[in-house]
Amino acid sequence: MSTYERATNEAGEHSGALDLYVWNAKASAALLVPLHICEVVLRNAISEAIEAVYGTRWPWSPGFQRSLPAPPVGYSPRRDLQVSRRLAPTTGKVIAELKFVFWQKMFTARQDEQLWQGYLKGVLPNLAALKPVAELRATIYDDLE
Repeated sequence: MSTYERATNEAGEHSGALDLYVWNAKASAALLVPLHICEVVLRNAISEAIEAVYGTRWPWSPGFQRSLPAPPVGYSPRRDLQVSRRLAPTTGKVIAELKFVFWQKMFTARQDEQLWQGYLKGVLPNLAALKPVAELRATIYDDLE
């Protein structure tokens, strides 16, 4: 409660802080369904593009794995893929296991040539068609951030 007490300037008192806490819980709950739909739509669209390039068993494609960054520190999409495919025997289950950040990281410039130049507007057809693909891809990445 201390965070909410500080936000309401009510040290030691809880009425306004508790109201703020409840408001935060309700706001978070209201955003959960749209966030879930966003994730499912994005991961299915991205998976469709990846499948067009690497085939239906893309999580096990050495070429796809090599296309992913593997920084020694911080989040690693390559490591996330490796862990997810050990936990799941099918592509569909791997898709469900991968973290939201994995899907966001697919919208980086390193995937432009292989995926997005040829497939972005096809897998997300309601994008602004007149904008260049790299600009659309960067906007998606920023919006997900």
